[in-house]
Amino acid sequence: MNATRGKCAAFILNEAAGLGIRVGASNDGEVVMVVPARVPREVRCWFETELYKYKGGNHRRHSAGK
Repeated sequence: MNATRGKCAAFILNEAAGLGIRVGASNDGEVVMVVPARVPREVRCWFETELYKYKGGNHRRHSAGK
């Protein structure tokens, strides 16, 4: 199962990088995304949802562009 999770994570991060989306973590372990303005809102929301699913946490929106 860990290999599958690793492949999923790699896929999500590779796709994000291809769109210019940068993903990292803050000092307290929260996932941080920096998304160029040219990326459609629906795409940004999809990445947010998938990253939180992978992390195993609840999806909480902190983005300014709601």
